[in-house]
Amino acid sequence: MKQLRFKALSVAAIIMAAGFLFALDLQGQATQPAVAGNVNISSLPASAKKFIVKHFNGIAITECEKGFLSGKFDVELADDTDMEFDSKGNIIEIDAGNRAVLSASLLKDILPAKAYTELEKRGELNIVESVKRISRGYKVELEKSGPDEIIFSPDGTFLSIH
Repeated sequence: MKQLRFKALSVAAIIMAAGFLFALDLQGQATQPAVAGNVNISSLPASAKKFIVKHFNGIAITECEKGFLSGKFDVELADDTDMEFDSKGNIIEIDAGNRAVLSASLLKDILPAKAYTELEKRGELNIVESVKRISRGYKVELEKSGPDEIIFSPDGTFLSIH
């Protein structure tokens, strides 16, 4: 059996449950993302780990790969959520997978306020499947038939719908 070493991070407990590893602080809050099996998240930037703990607390990381040339990180969670982070840990793309839609609190954290407000005004805040940062801003895919893709500028201004 492999011996695990942990840095002192004010962690009060390391718990192994159902094959997932959890690190908790003194108040019982997660300090690190849960991981499944032997997935290595050591090179994942701290801001990416913080994002995962905040929005997916208790959902294990099942895959974490760093692109050799790009330095980007592809992360998959046990609930089939797929994420891509840049080398600094900024979210580039997120797809809800089996979760069907992304939470409003997550969207509020990753989209500019204007884009979030526009989705809210359109009544589409609760049907967002994925968000991707693109060269001209953000591409938001919706879970609906018909026009299901909205493009926003980098500052969140509505540009188009497809």
